[in-house]
Amino acid sequence: MVDIFRDEATTILKDNDDIIIYQADSELRIHARELETVVELAPCVTMGKYIDVRVVSIRAAGHPIIYIPVSKEGAKRILTQLQQCKLNAAKQIRRHDTA
Repeated sequence: MVDIFRDEATTILKDNDDIIIYQADSELRIHARELETVVELAPCVTMGKYIDVRVVSIRAAGHPIIYIPVSKEGAKRILTQLQQCKLNAAKQIRRHDTA
């Protein structure tokens, strides 16, 4: 298993083509082909104060949307790693279709 992201509340691991998300004492296993969107929601201003917190949103077919509050660096790491998982899964599908 490869560690994609880890903080106090959330752990995201990659196990072959599966992405495993542990959050709030629950586990969600998503196959990379099921990933529909992974986006970073911009930081916000609350009551006149800038809060440098990003939220990564993960949407997968047949699963609830997952929101993960992270730092700017954490968001970049999650986005990069999950997009790479999605690309690898797409390459495997293409290889299988052409074989």
